Amino acid sequence: MVGWLCDCFNEVPRDQVPVFESVYYFDSHCLGALRDFHAAHHLDSPILRFLPLAVNPARYPYLPPARPQLRLVFAGKCSPHRHLKFAEIRAAGLPLDLYGPGSGHLLRFWRNRRLSPATLAALYRSHLAVLNLPQPGNTENGLNLRAFEIPAAGGIGTYPDVADLPLSFEPGKEILVYRDAHHLAGQFAALRDDPDRARAMVEAGLARVRRDHTFAARARSVLEDAFGTGNFSSAKD
Repeated sequence: MVGWLCDCFNEVPRDQVPVFESVYYFDSHCLGALRDFHAAHHLDSPILRFLPLAVNPARYPYLPPARPQLRLVFAGKCSPHRHLKFAEIRAAGLPLDLYGPGSGHLLRFWRNRRLSPATLAALYRSHLAVLNLPQPGNTENGLNLRAFEIPAAGGIGTYPDVADLPLSFEPGKEILVYRDAHHLAGQFAALRDDPDRARAMVEAGLARVRRDHTFAARARSVLEDAFGTGNFSSAKD
């Protein structure tokens, strides 16, 4: 049996029984809790493997992008925590558009609705870059689903500088990585002033996702670990 942990946690309930030979984690923040859990049961840890989240490209379809607006966009649930971040980003001089529940549009009320994957994909393509703000507690050192959905659709993603990010993308080439709002503003300005780099980043991110970060690729990884490398390398999505 194989377990794949797709949410972050700080501890495992002690009434749980460890029965897995392998556990796949998407966020290295969980490793300490997993090791403590098995130590409490006086058992060796199972095989722990990094397996990041992924995307179904059919849900976030790619289309060749038209000339994008030179703006940053966030499309998703606009929680109070995220609104604090939006304020920091706008104070740093970044032009930011908001879409999704809680975005607070009075006149363009349709922007407050939950958006379909196809609509999200169109928004990602229509802006120079896409703001990605992980929810605290859901992801700490790893990447959320949006990190893979944005490049699959033909957009340029951004992400905070977290520990696990270089395991999935090449910073600066396939994704914009930032430390704070002012650092993001500098990254955005450099990308805005270099259209060739922006186009290259779209192509590099799309190619990386299609090659390495589909759910079919994740399934092959698990099956090859269980039954031997090479048995599933030619399997179609």
